[in-house]
Amino acid sequence: MNTLRFNRPVDNAILGVFRIFFGSLMLVSLVRFAAKGWIKDLYLTPKFFFTFEGFHWVQPLPGNGMYWLFGGLMVLCGCIILGLFYRLSMGLFFLGFTYVELIDKTNYLNHYYFISVLSFLLIFFPLHHRFSLDRQWFAQLRQQTVPFWYVAALRCQIGLVYFFAGVAKLKYDWLVHAEPLKTWLAVRTNYPLVGAWLQYDWVPYLMSWAGALFDLSIAFLLAWRVSRPVAYGLVVVFHLLTWLLFNIGIFPWVMMVSATVFFSTGFYQKLCSSPALVPDRPFPALPWRTRLIKGFVAFFLIVQCLLPLRHWLYKGDVLWTEEGFRFAWNVMLIEKTGLVSFMAYDPQTQQQWEILPGKMLTPLQEKMMATQPDMILQLAHHLGEQLKQEGHPKIQIRAKSYLAFNGRKSQPYIRPEVDLMQIKWQQPRNEWLLPLL
Repeated sequence: MNTLRFNRPVDNAILGVFRIFFGSLMLVSLVRFAAKGWIKDLYLTPKFFFTFEGFHWVQPLPGNGMYWLFGGLMVLCGCIILGLFYRLSMGLFFLGFTYVELIDKTNYLNHYYFISVLSFLLIFFPLHHRFSLDRQWFAQLRQQTVPFWYVAALRCQIGLVYFFAGVAKLKYDWLVHAEPLKTWLAVRTNYPLVGAWLQYDWVPYLMSWAGALFDLSIAFLLAWRVSRPVAYGLVVVFHLLTWLLFNIGIFPWVMMVSATVFFSTGFYQKLCSSPALVPDRPFPALPWRTRLIKGFVAFFLIVQCLLPLRHWLYKGDVLWTEEGFRFAWNVMLIEKTGLVSFMAYDPQTQQQWEILPGKMLTPLQEKMMATQPDMILQLAHHLGEQLKQEGHPKIQIRAKSYLAFNGRKSQPYIRPEVDLMQIKWQQPRNEWLLPLL
């Protein structure tokens, strides 16, 4: 019964409209990124990049290469909007965008990761069978309907983002101390209209609990036909409020656009000047290629369910150690400020000296590095390798690090006696981080 339901034909207008929305939003985002000068600030100015493990070979393109890359991504967005060589365009967009994202951990954002995940998934979906140039040129693409499972899988991926963002909020700091919202809202009491309300102590608690309940339930409310109109209204209000109060870029707009995929296929039929005639019977046996894609998408979604839970494999509070923190929809959960300096010691000459990271990092890199242990470790190894080349083959690097976390007072972070040159990235972080007080 369920198999038949997921194989039932639906008007593919919903996928065509989503393609146009997605491409348009990505184009606006890339133009905004370039207009603010972030290409130069984030990829040309830095002298050192905090690459991801396994992707150390990913470096910015030389010369004006990064400008050309962003220009190419904008062209690909235009192709996606028009449905021109769609699968190739979406595939190249995924590769180019993810390449940019992998250059430096400093620039990691949840919505960048979401765009990579979504663009990869959309490569395999027939979003070019409606409202596209491909459809005009290739007769085999002139299909008015698609199996419902394409729509269901897209809804599932978007719903997982919301749900696991809600699961991540079921933490002591968020629910009991209303942190970090309490800290953030305290400096926004001068905002027009809402500023006066932000002075009350109960407001961050209300917003924390409401935010957790919203994330946990909104996908289910959007999926239910009866509650869908009210649910989408809540989506708009919630994301507009977060956009006005917090500096989180285009993430609210990405989610507002993505949530439209929960609208009924009948709604999209009404938007078309010539709606498709949808047969009552499910699709016959799917061709082997479609069955292969269906199986791969199911596997991909299972992986997306497991990744946000991987932090349970590690000891310690994930918000403190950040082990398993990225790629897990931990949205707006931490407010950290840190201070780090490094001590180099050469046992052969008995020399010891201090290294200040600000001399080789941009202000943004230094700020992010001081709060993220894997970046501290990565910079320590980079400094050590440099000093080895300068004639200190047995150099030792230690960190003097302090961290203020979610309203707590500053406390030591890295164990000061640990030689970070002896620590590998796979090593459990509780072995070289001090415990959270």
